[in-house]
Amino acid sequence: MVIVVVRELGPLLAALLVVARVARRTWWNSARRARWVRWRRWKLGIDPIHYLVVPRVIGMALGFFR
Repeated sequence: MVIVVVRELGPLLAALLVVARVARRTWWNSARRARWVRWRRWKLGIDPIHYLVVPRVIGMALGFFR
C-alpha cells in the first residue's frame, strides 16, 4: 500500500513544486520590474499579501481539485 501511495503522490508533488516555482518567479519578476507593489502599499494602503498572494493560492487550490 505504501508503494502505491508513493507512486501516485510522487509525480503530483513534483508537478506542484514546479508550478509553484514558476508562478512565484513570474510574479516576482513582474512586480519587481513595475515596482507597483511598493506604490500600492504606500499610496493606497493595500497589503500586497492579501492583494497578490491570496487570490493565487485560491486559484491554485481550485485548479488542483478541479
